[in-house]
Amino acid sequence: MSSLPEAPRKLAKASFDTLYDRPHPARYFSALRPLEYKIPAYAQPVIEECVSALAELRGKQKITVLDLCSGYGVNGGLLKYDVSMDELYKLYDDRGVQPNLEKRLSRDREFLKKRKRTDHDITVISQDIALNALKYAESVGFADATIKANLERRPLRGNEACLIEDVDLITVTGGLSYIGSATFERVLGAIKQSPWVLFFPLQHTAVQEIRDTIASFGLDVEDAPRPVPQRRFKDERERRAILAESGQDSTLPRDWAFGAYLEAKLCLARPAADIGALPLRHILSEAFDAGSRSAESAA
Repeated sequence: MSSLPEAPRKLAKASFDTLYDRPHPARYFSALRPLEYKIPAYAQPVIEECVSALAELRGKQKITVLDLCSGYGVNGGLLKYDVSMDELYKLYDDRGVQPNLEKRLSRDREFLKKRKRTDHDITVISQDIALNALKYAESVGFADATIKANLERRPLRGNEACLIEDVDLITVTGGLSYIGSATFERVLGAIKQSPWVLFFPLQHTAVQEIRDTIASFGLDVEDAPRPVPQRRFKDERERRAILAESGQDSTLPRDWAFGAYLEAKLCLARPAADIGALPLRHILSEAFDAGSRSAESAA
């Protein structure tokens, strides 16, 4: 999910800032559902493949994931519970729900309690600047720990650095319009053993500086051969603004990208030895098919 540090420039893409940091995610997901927001569904099986591979390569039973710009913690929720994006959309459906926060939280916990996964052991640390969103993620078990920090503007504090020193996998499925190389430099500098970094920049987002920073820590960045859909354009204005920002002709047909979807690139950074032991195509072969099925069910 995308984070909300002050952006250095006006963004072409639509903003959901007013819904992003609430005590409960219902209104946020109600706004995203018509846009078929589905990047977590595509990311989840890839994250799962990375977790399994890291456990085998490192001989570890428990893998620690740091989810940057985590928002309400959906990536962690999909990893820790046997739920789909479609089920989360239904859980967060605002219609006919009493606006009592404690009752909503109790309902969410009761639903999730029966879906707790036991097939793998994952610790999820969620980072964002949205305090209410982080509180929700921790309260329902989507996150095991949280870091409320704008790492573009300040370094990690001592306890935060200690919290992430054993991270195996860093994930960013949204938010790369808001965070940059400073965040990655601070995070990677605090981790003891070279982690993998899985990130999904939008096609029109410039991330070369981020890639260079990641590479400076001895990680090689590989790109998936094809992009994945993030969500539908909110409206024609957003579509034209993004196409103009990316240097493309805004007169392109409405079915540009994935039938009027914003596109994201899948990028995975790993040490060269890990790339040699497990080529990217092996990680993606089954994961992409599983992600497509899961995303279509959420549409």
